[in-house]
Parts: sequence; C-alpha cells; structure tokens
Amino acid sequence: MQRRAFIVGTIGLLAPRTAVGQPAKRLALLLTGSPTAAAPEHDAFMRQLEALGWIEGPQLAVDRRWGDAPERWPDLTADVVRAKPDVILAAGLDATRAARRVTSTIPIVMIAATDPRVLGVASFAHPGGNLTGVTVGPPEAVLEKRLQLLSR
Repeated sequence: MQRRAFIVGTIGLLAPRTAVGQPAKRLALLLTGSPTAAAPEHDAFMRQLEALGWIEGPQLAVDRRWGDAPERWPDLTADVVRAKPDVILAAGLDATRAARRVTSTIPIVMIAATDPRVLGVASFAHPGGNLTGVTVGPPEAVLEKRLQLLSR
C-alpha cells in the first residue's frame, strides 16, 4: 500500500461523522508510563481532538492502556486488538513494537518512537504495512530524511 494512501485513509478513519446513528469510531491509545505522569500530554491530545470535532462519547470511543514495563505490552496490545479499534496510537518503541506483533491490519500511528527501522521497516519513506507516524530517531536518521525532502 502506498504510504500517502495509507495516511489519508488513516486520517479518514478519524474524520468526524455527521450522520445521526453512525457508530462511534474506536481509538486505542497505548501510552507509556502512568496516567498521572503523562497527564499533560494526554490532556493536550484530547483537547486537540475536541477542537477537530471529535468529542469522546458520541463520536469517539477511546480505549486507554498504560504500560509502565516492557513485559506488560504484549498483554495490553492483545486486549486492545480484541476490542477491534479503528486506529491504534502507540507512544514509544515498546508500545509500537508490541502493536505490530499483534496486528497487521489495524492502522498503527507511532509517536515518539526511535528510528522505525529497528521495528523492521525498510525506510522512512516507505515503511509499508500498517505503520505510520512521527519519529524522533537518531540524528543521522532524521538528517537523512530531511535531506531526502530537500532533494525533491
């Protein structure tokens, strides 16, 4: 699947529904740490969703899972996948890796993950499969991508 089509499709999954009776979209959040430690970032994310027209409840069901240790991620992600979310937002390398292990069909949006190539993707430009997102990878990897963008 082409990356652009995947990203547009993923964003489309979260496009607000206006028709009455439409089922709520399901968003799974795989978050690192604890609810208390990540509260400011989580609250900012939820406020931005609301600003975009997504209010938890009528349009959006949010399933939050917090992992404070790498060994917990397999069980947490298996639970999330059984709930059949429309999109999984995975924060960090451990959450992203665990999500990739349990699903190849549900779109996974990674945030704050290191170089995605350690997850087995071929490149930044064409990660393939059901993974996309934002990375804060090693400087040389980020620089490589910036140079690719400048050369277009």
